[in-house]
Amino acid sequence: MKSLPLLACLCLCTPAWTAPHLLTQSAEALDQQLAATLQSLSDGNIAEARVLAREAARRFPRSALAQLLAAELGASAAHRQVLAAGGAAHHDAPLQELLLEARARLHDRPSPDHGPLPEKLPTEVIQLGKAVSALLVVDLADSSMHHLAVNAGVPTLIQQHYVGSGKAGFDKRFEGDNKTPLGVYRITGYRSDASLPDLYGAGALTLNYPNALDRHLGRTGSGIWLHGVPHRQRSRSPRSSEGCVTMSNDHFNALYRRLSGDRNLLTQPPSSAISSAEPIVLLTHDVQWQEASARHREQMNFQTLFERYQRAWQAGDERALLDLYASPEQLQTRLQQTSTTEQMLPVLLGRVNKRDISIFHNPSLPGAGRGETARFMPVARQTGHARATQPEIVMHMRLGEAGEYHLSLYWGQNLHGQWQLLTEQWDSMSS
Repeated sequence: MKSLPLLACLCLCTPAWTAPHLLTQSAEALDQQLAATLQSLSDGNIAEARVLAREAARRFPRSALAQLLAAELGASAAHRQVLAAGGAAHHDAPLQELLLEARARLHDRPSPDHGPLPEKLPTEVIQLGKAVSALLVVDLADSSMHHLAVNAGVPTLIQQHYVGSGKAGFDKRFEGDNKTPLGVYRITGYRSDASLPDLYGAGALTLNYPNALDRHLGRTGSGIWLHGVPHRQRSRSPRSSEGCVTMSNDHFNALYRRLSGDRNLLTQPPSSAISSAEPIVLLTHDVQWQEASARHREQMNFQTLFERYQRAWQAGDERALLDLYASPEQLQTRLQQTSTTEQMLPVLLGRVNKRDISIFHNPSLPGAGRGETARFMPVARQTGHARATQPEIVMHMRLGEAGEYHLSLYWGQNLHGQWQLLTEQWDSMSS
């Protein structure tokens, strides 16, 4: 029978990961039950795994993975050494997807303990500003999401769980490539269950992909969301969407309640679902957690870079601005803007404290950025060379007395190692 190779592959995976504490949502209970079952299986405790799998299947009849484990373990009492003799190459597509989900759930997820985390953040995070209320770190290689609440720049890890993503992997470049993008994104709205097909389950949180940097790099596509799964399912395979990040409906509802302040999911207007907050979504891979001391020098360096930008605009110093902008044409366009809001930029920037902005390394694949940015960056007049890239720096900030405007600055290094502004994005939060 085909059960043996599947169980063999599960047994040979790495040790199980479980959330440090159990919440009341059934998705959390399912995650813990599956983790315990897979851990027992990985340890070779087949009898114990069989009991746990049977209980998981009873408690969660709509979990395909729980049903599969119960059926497979119930069909054979073979020992681990016998199971290890097979391979999984001949499983059909649904079984392969369940196998991938099991491997993702088994994978060890190194992360800090729950609670306040002033000393550790992902290496992509240089500084969290006061306007950030939450940071959602999605590790696409690891099929996991870490939800950090942020208060005055201090993060608290409150939840982490399994997620799915694009069927072709990550680092999206063009429409229809079935990949999830890498980058730093804002949540722009909420779509309710009733307004969407069943594919999206309990609802969706929309992201601002493509952002200004994506457009600058020539990336195409749209409709990258965080959303649930069809109601008849408990979860989806780790590689099964067209580029969105998927999670169980229980996890989605819990996430939305936290971001929207427990307001009613069904009556919340989509356009203002999270307007009072500033959640940031970091779509990245292979997350590493870094001590605060390792970020201090970078914080100072990029705070200084922001101050140069800030002073140049306040003084109306076109020469200094030309040195900061990678494209003279982009600067001239900015200087010629007739929008009343953008004419206020020097005044609004003057009210921003360098410690209140959020600063990130924009996630990328090793070696992927240099050729791409050089291809799409304009030629610099003063050097005659196309601009090269190091991993881009992203700065987010709220402007105005009530934070009614949002400014995003995207920086990269030229061939001489000088940081220059690649592109920027200005949004009115009331629109």
